[in-house]
Amino acid sequence: MALRNYILPFTLGVAAGVLVSKNWPKIREVTRPLLRGVMKSGSGLLEKGREAYHEQSEKFSDLVAEIREEEEARGKGASAPPTEPKPA
Repeated sequence: MALRNYILPFTLGVAAGVLVSKNWPKIREVTRPLLRGVMKSGSGLLEKGREAYHEQSEKFSDLVAEIREEEEARGKGASAPPTEPKPA
């Protein structure tokens, strides 16, 4: 019973391999331009992703620098929040 479950897929795999090997030049001729187009568009998307990453990284670095400046200013007491006098 278990052997039957493997015979059909194996036979189909061998048949597909034979068909592909005999028709490989035609397949390559047809798929090469398609593959090049896919790779070009993928390359463009990759470049856009890199640009977006670097832009966000720069914004994050700027934000961290601003926070550090504020913390240093508070540490020096330069921009300490004003205190309200307590009622007597």
